[in-house]
Amino acid sequence: MSYRDPTGRDAFGAYATWVNFINYVSNLNVDVFGFASVEGSLPVSSPVRAAGEAVAVGGINTQEGPYGGLILATGPIYGGPNAYYAHLRGVEWTKGCNGWKQQSIDLRDLSLDLGLGLGVGQYTAGFESGNFLYFGLQALGEHAVVGVGAGAGPPTQNYVQLWGGAW
Repeated sequence: MSYRDPTGRDAFGAYATWVNFINYVSNLNVDVFGFASVEGSLPVSSPVRAAGEAVAVGGINTQEGPYGGLILATGPIYGGPNAYYAHLRGVEWTKGCNGWKQQSIDLRDLSLDLGLGLGVGQYTAGFESGNFLYFGLQALGEHAVVGVGAGAGPPTQNYVQLWGGAW
């Protein structure tokens, strides 16, 4: 005989589901970061041009703690000098509590010509992906920006799996 709650669900199964949810959330792999970037492209007046970007990044990861690093990426830019779409690919090097890590990175960037150097983007690095927002630093040049972002990847540790009777 087993106890059933008023909704007819198995109470132990509900407890196992709750424990699984708490373990999963505590093992999420979430990144919150800030960055500064400088980009250059040639030929400057062309609507399609080759670009290179250097990004200094620093942040905190829920699984690995604080980190700092560098991203070097290249790829095409489509559009004008201030309003454009870029798809850059490169390498990210980071150093955190667990030592150095190197991985490939894919950056997609949409710069809006609103007089603020405002832009948004998306990245994928390994199993992690996320989004970022940036503002231009006119004092440092037309293509220097600072920004913030957040991303997430799969848990890096095992968690309790759901099993029979959970709902």
